[in-house]
Amino acid sequence: MEVHHHSHIANPGLHGGRKKWTHYLWEFLMLFLAVFCGFLAENQREHYVEGKREKKYIQNLVQDLVRDTVNYTTTITHRVQRERQAYQLVSLLYSPDRNKYLHDIYFLSRQLPRLNILFFPATAAMNQLKNSGAIRLIKKTNVADSILAYDVATDAFAQRQNTEIDYRNSYREAVGDVLDASVFMSMIDTVTNDFNQVILQPQFVKPLISHDQRTINNLCTRVHFIYSASMITRNTLIHLKAQATRLIELLNKEYHLR
Repeated sequence: MEVHHHSHIANPGLHGGRKKWTHYLWEFLMLFLAVFCGFLAENQREHYVEGKREKKYIQNLVQDLVRDTVNYTTTITHRVQRERQAYQLVSLLYSPDRNKYLHDIYFLSRQLPRLNILFFPATAAMNQLKNSGAIRLIKKTNVADSILAYDVATDAFAQRQNTEIDYRNSYREAVGDVLDASVFMSMIDTVTNDFNQVILQPQFVKPLISHDQRTINNLCTRVHFIYSASMITRNTLIHLKAQATRLIELLNKEYHLR
C-alpha cells in the first residue's frame, strides 16, 4: 500500500503564522489614529458647546449693561434735581424771611433724605459668570479684563453709596429739631403705587420748632454733606455709564452680536 505523507510546511497566510513587525506597527497606527480622531471630535464638540455657552453669557451680560445705561441716565437726572433742592433748602433756611417759605421748606426737607436716587446695577449675568466659574469660558483676555474692571468699579461704587446712606440717616436725626413731624405726616400718599410720587405737597404748615441759629446751622451742615456727596457720586455715575457703554460696544464687536 502506498503511503502518502503530508507536508508539514505551514503557510503563514493560511494558518496564522507569525506576522511581520510592520503589520503590528500598522495596527498600532490605525488604533492610535482612531483614538486621536475621537479625541479631536470630542474636543471640538466640547469647544463648540462652551462657545455657545460663552456667547449666551455675553448676551445676558449685554442686556444687563443696557439696563444699567438707561438707569444711569435716569439716576443722574434725578440727582441733579435733588442737588438743586438741597441747595434751595439751605438758602431758604438761612433766609431771614424763612417763615414766608415754610411750604417749600417742609416739602424740600421731606424730599431730601429719600433713597430713590441710589443706583443698583443689574448683577444677574455678572454673578452667574463669577459664581458658576463661567468666567473661564471667556478666552479673549481683553474682554475678560474689561468685564472684571467694570465689576470692580460697580462694587467700589456700591461701597461709596453706603456713605451717602449714612449722611441721610444723620440728616434724619437732626431734622426733627427744626421741623414739625405732624406736617410730614400729611405729606405721605398712602394710595399711590408709584414710589417716586409717594411724597405730596404739605396739606398745611406749622412754624419751625426752633429758630436757634446753631440748630439750623447743624441741619444745614448735614444737608451740605448730602449735597456734596451726591455731586461726587453723580460724577462717578457719568464715568460708569461711559465704561458700561464701551463694554457694550466691545462685546458686540468681539461676539458679533449686531
